[in-house]
Amino acid sequence: MLSLQDDYQLLDALGDELARRFRELGFYGPKSPLGSRNQSILAHGFSPVSKQVFAGMFRKTMEIVQVKEDELPVFPIMGSTHR
Repeated sequence: MLSLQDDYQLLDALGDELARRFRELGFYGPKSPLGSRNQSILAHGFSPVSKQVFAGMFRKTMEIVQVKEDELPVFPIMGSTHR
């Protein structure tokens, strides 16, 4: 089994464009923003991710997938079912 970073490293070695952007935006290695995510309650740890870390990861992720925020799907807000 490979970690997320290892998966992208393998894809990068195979010439994958998305994996190249993953590498260029610093998602490999000890300074990867994924380290904060891994230590968070979103993954393996107990600490929340700071707004600053989230904003940086979100921006970089959007760059990796080459999608603009206004291109993301918007899900409808359903009415409350509580009475």
